[in-house]
Amino acid sequence: MNATFKDNALLIERFTATDDNHGKIQGHGKVELSLEKKFPFVLSVNTEQLEIVKSDLATISATGKASLFGTIEAAKIEGKIVADHAQLNLTSDFSSDYQPLNFTFVNHEEALAFSSVNKPFVLLFDLDVTLPENKGKVSGRGLDSYWKGHLKVLGSTDGPLVYGDISATKGTFTFANKKFDLTQGTLNCAGDVFSESHLNGCASYDMGEIRAFLMLRGSLNKPRISFESSPQLTQKEVLSWILFNKPLAEISPLEGLQLATIAMNVKSKGGSMNAFERLKRTLGVDQIDISRAESKNPEEMNDSVYVQVGKYISKDVLMKLSKDVANAVNRVAVEAKLHKNISLQAEVGDDQEGQMSLMWKHDY
Repeated sequence: MNATFKDNALLIERFTATDDNHGKIQGHGKVELSLEKKFPFVLSVNTEQLEIVKSDLATISATGKASLFGTIEAAKIEGKIVADHAQLNLTSDFSSDYQPLNFTFVNHEEALAFSSVNKPFVLLFDLDVTLPENKGKVSGRGLDSYWKGHLKVLGSTDGPLVYGDISATKGTFTFANKKFDLTQGTLNCAGDVFSESHLNGCASYDMGEIRAFLMLRGSLNKPRISFESSPQLTQKEVLSWILFNKPLAEISPLEGLQLATIAMNVKSKGGSMNAFERLKRTLGVDQIDISRAESKNPEEMNDSVYVQVGKYISKDVLMKLSKDVANAVNRVAVEAKLHKNISLQAEVGDDQEGQMSLMWKHDY
């Protein structure tokens, strides 16, 4: 820093600094050396890929020009910046329901000293922010996406306010371990970025026989999810295809219970994860089913019950592990989708029995 003292003021001819990621800031300005006036200052700064926000909630690095003026108690920043990288993490806890700590002082002088020393610094914002294509990322809660647009940031460090519109350029939304491709997305900001913003997005997942659409609407802190499809089906039918890759009429009772629980959670605007979903995530599988084993002789009754778990090793290849509860027989099967209506399944068990099936399905 190059600076000189003149008329009870510090004249900063030039200062430079860098952050941990090699971002730069440089500028010049003036600081009045007056404790009574709280050291008023005026600074003009240029930034180059400078990390201006770093937290679990968001990270932002930007390039641009700004003016910073105020005192050691409060200041304001004005300018225009272009984001080099901006990321918003929706998995962080961004609720404002924090309880303040209350202090009790023995005498009044201690209270005055504490309040004067610990008075928070307030920074006011008046920034024009440009978000170039693929420079803004929003992730968490299933969403992994990139955005572009223009925003106006006002308010203060006590409560920043964001205005403007941004649109999605690419991304995915993961639901029930299925990755939906983001085809459309807009975010209209009208104040608080979480409670006063409006998200409108659409993501699609192609399953051959149908294409499912996941609709995202609402604020960032309480997004609502709904499902549509082509050809048009009921929401439960669409969920059956997404969760089990088969129509509603073909699912087992346990799968029906899973579907009903998830449908109820979706309808109630994102309730807590049900027990089946928690178990599937814990085991790292895509399917869990409990069913009666089919008898090889149609005239004989078979009371055997088997537990089956399945994992997609690719979009159209499902690996399944089944265990017969009564006979303690383990079976491994691989099911591959060859065509829209044709699948091939190869199965082998530790009882040395194996089979291969070519399955054809057509809905009339």
